[in-house]
Amino acid sequence: MMIYFVTGNKGKVETAKAELSPLGIEVVHYDSIEFSEPRSYDLNEIAKSKANQAFNALRKPLMVLDAGFYINRWGDFPGPFTNHIIETLDLKGIMKLLENEKRDCEFRNALAYMDDTLDEPKVFYSSIKGIVSEGIGSDNPKRIGWSVLHKIFIPEGFDKPLSEMNSEEYAIYRKNRQPIYSSFGEWLVANR
Repeated sequence: MMIYFVTGNKGKVETAKAELSPLGIEVVHYDSIEFSEPRSYDLNEIAKSKANQAFNALRKPLMVLDAGFYINRWGDFPGPFTNHIIETLDLKGIMKLLENEKRDCEFRNALAYMDDTLDEPKVFYSSIKGIVSEGIGSDNPKRIGWSVLHKIFIPEGFDKPLSEMNSEEYAIYRKNRQPIYSSFGEWLVANR
Protein backbone atom coordinates (compact mmCIF):
# COMPACT_ATOMS: atom_id res chain seq x y z
CA MET A 1 0.00 0.00 0.00
CA MET A 2 1.36 3.42 -0.95
CA ILE A 3 0.41 6.80 0.46
CA TYR A 4 1.76 10.27 -0.09
CA PHE A 5 3.02 12.34 2.82
CA VAL A 6 2.48 15.97 1.87
CA THR A 7 5.00 17.99 3.85
CA GLY A 8 8.13 20.04 3.43
CA ASN A 9 9.67 18.49 6.55
CA LYS A 10 12.08 15.66 5.67
CA GLY A 11 12.47 14.72 9.34
CA LYS A 12 8.75 13.95 9.57
CA VAL A 13 8.95 11.87 6.39
CA GLU A 14 11.86 9.77 7.70
CA THR A 15 10.02 9.11 10.96
CA ALA A 16 6.84 8.13 9.10
CA LYS A 17 8.75 5.77 6.80
CA ALA A 18 10.47 4.09 9.75
CA GLU A 19 7.19 3.53 11.59
CA LEU A 20 4.91 2.67 8.65
CA SER A 21 7.13 0.44 6.50
CA PRO A 22 6.93 -2.50 8.99
CA LEU A 23 3.16 -2.39 8.42
CA GLY A 24 3.62 -2.69 4.65
CA ILE A 25 2.87 0.98 3.98
CA GLU A 26 5.15 2.77 1.54
CA VAL A 27 5.43 6.50 2.23
CA VAL A 28 6.18 8.77 -0.72
CA HIS A 29 7.30 12.31 0.06
CA TYR A 30 5.42 15.04 -1.80
CA ASP A 31 6.18 18.69 -1.09
CA SER A 32 4.90 20.60 -4.11
CA ILE A 33 1.64 21.89 -2.66
CA GLU A 34 1.23 25.40 -1.28
CA PHE A 35 -1.44 25.40 1.41
CA SER A 36 -3.85 28.15 2.28
CA GLU A 37 -3.68 27.50 6.01
CA PRO A 38 -6.68 28.58 8.07
CA ARG A 39 -5.90 31.00 10.90
CA SER A 40 -7.04 28.79 13.72
CA TYR A 41 -5.81 27.40 17.04
CA ASP A 42 -7.62 24.14 16.22
CA LEU A 43 -5.11 21.58 14.90
CA ASN A 44 -8.00 19.36 13.79
CA GLU A 45 -9.37 22.12 11.55
CA ILE A 46 -5.93 22.93 10.14
CA ALA A 47 -5.03 19.29 9.43
CA LYS A 48 -8.38 18.59 7.76
CA SER A 49 -8.09 21.71 5.62
CA LYS A 50 -4.59 20.77 4.47
CA ALA A 51 -5.63 17.17 3.74
CA ASN A 52 -8.60 18.37 1.65
CA GLN A 53 -6.44 20.85 -0.28
CA ALA A 54 -3.78 18.22 -0.93
CA PHE A 55 -6.33 15.62 -1.99
CA ASN A 56 -8.01 18.06 -4.37
CA ALA A 57 -4.62 18.60 -6.02
CA LEU A 58 -3.28 15.00 -6.00
CA ARG A 59 -6.36 12.75 -5.97
CA LYS A 60 -4.23 10.05 -4.31
CA PRO A 61 -4.27 8.53 -0.79
CA LEU A 62 -2.33 10.94 1.40
CA MET A 63 -1.59 12.21 4.85
CA VAL A 64 -0.59 15.55 6.30
CA LEU A 65 0.67 16.29 9.77
CA ASP A 66 0.17 19.53 11.59
CA ALA A 67 1.81 20.21 14.91
CA GLY A 68 1.86 22.86 17.54
CA PHE A 69 4.18 23.71 20.42
CA TYR A 70 2.24 24.82 23.47
CA ILE A 71 3.92 26.65 26.34
CA ASN A 72 1.64 26.43 29.37
CA ARG A 73 2.84 29.72 30.87
CA TRP A 74 1.85 31.51 27.67
CA GLY A 75 -1.73 30.21 27.71
CA ASP A 76 -0.81 27.41 25.29
CA PHE A 77 0.71 29.87 22.83
CA PRO A 78 2.19 29.65 20.17
CA GLY A 79 0.32 26.43 19.27
CA PRO A 80 -0.07 26.06 15.51
CA PHE A 81 1.72 29.39 14.99
CA THR A 82 5.02 27.91 16.15
CA ASN A 83 6.91 28.39 12.87
CA HIS A 84 6.00 32.07 12.78
CA ILE A 85 7.20 32.57 16.36
CA ILE A 86 10.47 30.74 15.64
CA GLU A 87 11.03 32.88 12.53
CA THR A 88 10.24 36.05 14.49
CA LEU A 89 11.93 35.39 17.85
CA ASP A 90 14.25 32.45 17.10
CA LEU A 91 15.21 30.09 19.93
CA LYS A 92 17.20 32.74 21.80
CA GLY A 93 14.15 35.00 21.90
CA ILE A 94 11.94 32.20 23.21
CA MET A 95 14.53 31.41 25.89
CA LYS A 96 14.75 35.09 26.87
CA LEU A 97 10.97 35.35 27.30
CA LEU A 98 10.98 32.24 29.49
CA GLU A 99 13.66 33.49 31.89
CA ASN A 100 12.48 32.94 35.47
CA GLU A 101 9.21 31.43 34.19
CA LYS A 102 7.70 27.97 34.41
CA ARG A 103 8.82 25.98 31.39
CA ASP A 104 6.12 23.30 31.09
CA CYS A 105 5.21 22.69 27.47
CA GLU A 106 3.66 20.17 25.12
CA PHE A 107 3.82 19.17 21.48
CA ARG A 108 0.46 18.28 19.95
CA ASN A 109 0.10 16.59 16.58
CA ALA A 110 -2.84 16.04 14.27
CA LEU A 111 -2.33 13.62 11.37
CA ALA A 112 -5.07 13.76 8.74
CA TYR A 113 -5.53 11.02 6.14
CA MET A 114 -7.65 11.38 3.02
CA ASP A 115 -8.50 9.12 0.11
CA ASP A 116 -11.36 8.75 -2.37
CA THR A 117 -13.37 6.47 -0.03
CA LEU A 118 -13.75 9.10 2.69
CA ASP A 119 -16.19 12.00 2.84
CA GLU A 120 -13.80 13.94 5.07
CA PRO A 121 -10.28 13.37 6.38
CA LYS A 122 -9.75 10.94 9.25
CA VAL A 123 -7.68 12.61 12.00
CA PHE A 124 -5.34 11.02 14.56
CA TYR A 125 -3.87 12.83 17.56
CA SER A 126 -0.87 12.61 19.84
CA SER A 127 0.82 14.79 22.41
CA ILE A 128 4.19 14.84 24.13
CA LYS A 129 4.60 16.70 27.42
CA GLY A 130 7.89 18.14 28.56
CA ILE A 131 9.74 21.29 29.53
CA VAL A 132 11.76 23.92 27.73
CA SER A 133 15.46 23.52 28.58
CA GLU A 134 17.53 26.22 30.27
CA GLY A 135 19.95 26.34 27.33
CA ILE A 136 19.93 25.63 23.60
CA GLY A 137 21.26 22.20 22.65
CA SER A 138 23.49 21.49 19.69
CA ASP A 139 22.66 19.95 16.33
CA ASN A 140 22.90 16.18 16.18
CA PRO A 141 24.28 15.18 12.76
CA LYS A 142 23.00 11.60 13.19
CA ARG A 143 19.36 12.71 13.15
CA ILE A 144 17.29 14.89 10.89
CA GLY A 145 15.54 17.27 13.26
CA TRP A 146 11.81 17.65 12.73
CA SER A 147 12.09 21.17 14.13
CA VAL A 148 14.73 23.43 15.66
CA LEU A 149 12.69 22.99 18.83
CA HIS A 150 14.43 19.63 19.30
CA LYS A 151 17.29 21.76 20.67
CA ILE A 152 15.18 23.07 23.59
CA PHE A 153 12.50 20.41 24.18
CA ILE A 154 13.09 18.00 27.07
CA PRO A 155 10.44 15.24 27.00
CA GLU A 156 8.82 14.16 30.25
CA GLY A 157 11.01 11.56 31.98
CA PHE A 158 14.27 12.84 30.48
CA ASP A 159 16.85 15.38 31.59
CA LYS A 160 18.16 16.74 28.28
CA PRO A 161 16.84 18.09 24.99
CA LEU A 162 16.20 15.67 22.15
CA SER A 163 19.19 17.02 20.23
CA GLU A 164 21.53 16.06 23.10
CA MET A 165 20.32 12.47 23.45
CA ASN A 166 22.52 9.58 22.41
CA SER A 167 21.08 6.83 20.20
CA GLU A 168 19.94 4.67 23.13
CA GLU A 169 18.19 7.54 24.90
CA TYR A 170 16.51 8.64 21.69
CA ALA A 171 15.32 5.08 21.01
CA ILE A 172 13.77 4.94 24.50
CA TYR A 173 12.07 8.29 23.91
CA ARG A 174 10.66 7.11 20.56
CA LYS A 175 9.45 3.84 22.07
CA ASN A 176 7.61 5.57 24.93
CA ARG A 177 5.98 8.48 23.10
CA GLN A 178 2.47 8.37 21.71
CA PRO A 179 2.80 6.62 18.35
CA ILE A 180 0.74 8.73 15.96
CA TYR A 181 2.17 7.09 12.82
CA SER A 182 1.75 3.52 14.03
CA SER A 183 -1.78 4.24 15.35
CA PHE A 184 -2.65 5.64 11.95
CA GLY A 185 -0.91 2.74 10.17
CA GLU A 186 -2.78 0.11 12.17
CA TRP A 187 -6.07 1.82 11.36
CA LEU A 188 -5.13 2.06 7.67
CA VAL A 189 -4.18 -1.63 7.42
CA ALA A 190 -7.40 -2.68 9.18
CA ASN A 191 -9.66 -0.42 7.09
CA ARG A 192 -8.17 -0.42 3.59
